[in-house]
Amino acid sequence: GVPIANRAQHTVELAPASTLVLYTDGLIERRSEPIDAGLQRLASAIDEGPGDNCDRLCALLLDRCMRDAPRKDDTAIICAVIDPGGPSK
Repeated sequence: GVPIANRAQHTVELAPASTLVLYTDGLIERRSEPIDAGLQRLASAIDEGPGDNCDRLCALLLDRCMRDAPRKDDTAIICAVIDPGGPSK
């Protein structure tokens, strides 16, 4: 049979007004540089970006992270802003 991959499951509680960014490796990986350079570029762009506007943040991330990058890998970004008002009571 085909081996089944073990996967870890984690739960993280996000504070109200947090911004969650999920991305594929095409956003940060470059053959010509260490992975840490791509992660630093992403972190800097997130820090500078509008944390309350997903459309603008995704556009900024694509601009900063894909500028001058060869388009050899698919890239996807998902962004969500956690309700600033917190959970309903």
